[in-house]
Amino acid sequence: MMEWIFWVYGIGISVLPFLIVFLWSFQGWSRCDGSRMGYRVTMVFFAVYLGCVFFLTSAGTFYDGLFYGWTPRMDQINLIPFSQDIDPVVYGLNVLMFLPFGLLVPLLFEHQGGFFRIFLNSLGFTLLIELSQLLNNRRTDVDDVILNVLGGCLGYLIFWYIRRLLRGRLRPVSKTGWGVWTVVLLIFFLRFFLFNEFGLAMFLYGL
Repeated sequence: MMEWIFWVYGIGISVLPFLIVFLWSFQGWSRCDGSRMGYRVTMVFFAVYLGCVFFLTSAGTFYDGLFYGWTPRMDQINLIPFSQDIDPVVYGLNVLMFLPFGLLVPLLFEHQGGFFRIFLNSLGFTLLIELSQLLNNRRTDVDDVILNVLGGCLGYLIFWYIRRLLRGRLRPVSKTGWGVWTVVLLIFFLRFFLFNEFGLAMFLYGL
């Protein structure tokens, strides 16, 4: 039960405020056409996905900095690719975790299609996570960067293949000026400033 509370709090504290602002920014909910509704549903899914990734990867927060200190330790950082013990399951999960990113970004954002753009967006997304982990006890590892970028690129290739099968009928559903990094950074900073894992643990366990 306690674990579910952490899940709901950890994901909801960043996703729900974002979705409130996002959905409020639209007018005429009942009058929207099918494409706009599809855009909203896909954006909701993308926001929940981002919240889950930040939670599962334990992206660092302001409260981590207060608890562990703001100076990163060099023993937390590995810059040599595949120099540690290789766990095929963990490595595979790293790739799978970023597959939806490569699928959803070109579907949601009209100008973010193309392999190179997905590569750069995947690289920026994983670097944001890895660098934030310098604020907590998670290890910042170049292996994660490589595998996550690989997952994002494979996700895009799946999107490209599906679009080819559908003969170009799978098009971006973006109808507004929201950009991919507007969404990613909003959800990241909502988590960064609002998610207080230590405060919740103290409340639940009386630490």
